[in-house]
Amino acid sequence: SPPIERYAPDLDVFPQNFAIAQDSQGIVYVGNTDGVLEFDGERWRLMKLDNHDIVRSLAMGPGDRLFV
Repeated sequence: SPPIERYAPDLDVFPQNFAIAQDSQGIVYVGNTDGVLEFDGERWRLMKLDNHDIVRSLAMGPGDRLFV
């Protein structure tokens, strides 16, 4: 089987993800039940939405703007 690397968040979030995007700096964004997870290659960070909604889709726009 091919080599695989697992990057599990060390945050207390529900383990259900819906979308993924990456910016030009290599930062990975994951649309999650609890908000947007951000992974810089070393640390995970959770950005909750003001309306506490599920993030089902992500898209990168001009200037590395993340659309949720």
